[in-house]
Amino acid sequence: MPPRARPRPKILIVLHQETSSPGRVGHMLLEEGFDLDI
Repeated sequence: MPPRARPRPKILIVLHQETSSPGRVGHMLLEEGFDLDI
C-alpha cells in the first residue's frame, strides 16, 4: 500500500486590518509547507 499523503499543517494568522498581509513570517511559513488560515 502506498503511504498516505500527510495533510499540510494549518496556521491561523491574525491580522490588524482587513487590508493587511501576513508579511515576511507568512511567506516563510508558506515556504515551509504550511497552509495559512487568514
